Amino acid sequence: MLKSDDELIEKIQSLIKSAEEDEKTAIELRRQIEEYNLTQTQEDYKIDDAKVLLKKQNEYVSAKVEELQRHQRKLEEMKAQISQAHRKEQDFIIKCQPIAEMLKTKVSSNDFFRTLREKMGGMDKNTARALVNLAEAAHIDIPDFHNFDAARFFDSVSYAYEKLLRRDNQQNKMNQEVVDKIRKTKDDINLKKKKIKSLSTFIDTTRSQIDQRQNEILQETTMRQTELNTKISDIQAKERKHIQAALQMTNQSVDTTKMSVDQMIEAQCSQIAHYAKALQDARTARNIKKKNSSMRLMKGIQVVESAADAISVANRRLIRNIRPISSALEK
Repeated sequence: MLKSDDELIEKIQSLIKSAEEDEKTAIELRRQIEEYNLTQTQEDYKIDDAKVLLKKQNEYVSAKVEELQRHQRKLEEMKAQISQAHRKEQDFIIKCQPIAEMLKTKVSSNDFFRTLREKMGGMDKNTARALVNLAEAAHIDIPDFHNFDAARFFDSVSYAYEKLLRRDNQQNKMNQEVVDKIRKTKDDINLKKKKIKSLSTFIDTTRSQIDQRQNEILQETTMRQTELNTKISDIQAKERKHIQAALQMTNQSVDTTKMSVDQMIEAQCSQIAHYAKALQDARTARNIKKKNSSMRLMKGIQVVESAADAISVANRRLIRNIRPISSALEK
């Protein structure tokens, strides 16, 4: 009987060792799952950063487009001002044209004002009318021609004409500056578009790589899950076989084909408790006198009771470790 108890203890210790190894396997599988989840999170962070950068680039381009539109509106305003100044210049030339024809010269010629001064000695009505038109074009007041100062008058006309030319040149210069700014803005926009295109290509490439990696990880996960399911099935079959062997060792007549693992563990614990009680009753009935025999019998009873508890704890811990792994893989 004691020899059978030693074999049972050895069997229980083997089961405990197997349960510890299975627990280590479960911990390693959980670590691999956590590593996979961490890798996936890092890849998602890279995509989010690329999207934020792309959004900033688009906002910059939009701002540049608005700036370009403002410059274009300003250019249109300047063109309108230049056109208005050109019309004033043409109006000035048209109003001076009768005098130029009378003097047989051209308004744009340098001889116009010199010839006009030479003819001022005897002013007639036609000349006076032409001078009035000229004064209106130059925005100069002429109350009458009794005290007409020709030099002063034509100096004022010349000043008005030069002022008009300076304004025209200034408008042309401003117009050129606006054109240069528009050209520079367009160049900046084109450069940003190239950068955005490059960034989009990078995002597409990264996304393709991530998709490929996800497919590889999915395949690896499927293989690992299949392998894990196989291991779990092997462990469960091995555990069931061990428990069946331990139960049949104490009760060969029991039918374990229709019993679950928990039922077999409970039956085994009940059987061990029954044997322990029988040993206790036998010790009382026989009134064992020898101290060594009594201590050995007590030790055997304690070992049997401890073995029953160890079997229950080991098997329940094995089941507890297997179930979280199965749940993690199903997710």
